Amino acid sequence: MSAPLLQVSGLSITADTAGGPYDAVRSVDFDLDRGRALAVVGESGSGKSLTALAIAGLLGEKLTPRGSVRFDGRELIGMGAADRRAMAGRRIGFVFQEPMSSLHPILTVGQQLEEGLRAHFDMNRRQRADRVRELLDIVGLGKARDIRGDRIGQLSGGMRQRVMIAMAISCEPELVIADEPTTALDVTLQRQVIDLLGSLRERLGLALMLITHDLGVVAETCDEAVVMYGGQVVESGPTATLLHDPAHDYTRALLMSIPVLGDDRPRLPTVASIAPWLRDARQDAADLRPVTELVTVAPGHRVRREAEGVAA
Repeated sequence: MSAPLLQVSGLSITADTAGGPYDAVRSVDFDLDRGRALAVVGESGSGKSLTALAIAGLLGEKLTPRGSVRFDGRELIGMGAADRRAMAGRRIGFVFQEPMSSLHPILTVGQQLEEGLRAHFDMNRRQRADRVRELLDIVGLGKARDIRGDRIGQLSGGMRQRVMIAMAISCEPELVIADEPTTALDVTLQRQVIDLLGSLRERLGLALMLITHDLGVVAETCDEAVVMYGGQVVESGPTATLLHDPAHDYTRALLMSIPVLGDDRPRLPTVASIAPWLRDARQDAADLRPVTELVTVAPGHRVRREAEGVAA
């Protein structure tokens, strides 16, 4: 059996804050095989995006990663800047949450799509132009009109996100990380973007890491899922197992909070805090943190539980 394309083991991220070091992400573990789709779900602030940024090598200077992130057998944590740029730009694509803050407002669509091609391929001007047209066709922007000369402000929200996806796949990556790619879109456009990512995964054979709040999207799109809470993985396993037979209280609470048509409950259940130490995760609250570990409860299904022999 071949090794996973992406192996994350013991990944922790410490933030340098005015109040001292803060462990924003702690001991995250998961694997992603070639051609498979993995969802990372959890509430805002659970560490999903930081985990994705650490994998892509895009953490800010006040954020320090530890642990191991191996991509196709190569360790990414501690890799030199030049090697990391070559890896992230060529073999790992990234779709950001908000295109308006991620794409350049002055450069044209064509110029931005050519940037990765210039950096990673020996192409002449005509070859780059042909590739840009091909990319726009792939993401469904090549038929109505030529938008290569347009700037981002001239495009709709859905078109901007498609341009972002085109940039992410421009260098034919093996892995695409999509960080809540439908956050700023209406329901119809959300469906179109998710369908596009799914079709690209099948067409190009790439692995997809999807960060999302939408468990419906997870059910339709992803083979496996990782549930994060308070900077840790609390449950991971096959998507069907997590959605139909969850083993952790937080996963159950997430599922119970989903509104259902015809539901006559006067109030929807809310996800109550199950970790009082989250109110202050610095050193003076360390004694409130339970000692936990990920335990295998079924093949491929792990859940975080209090470590045996440790008092609560």
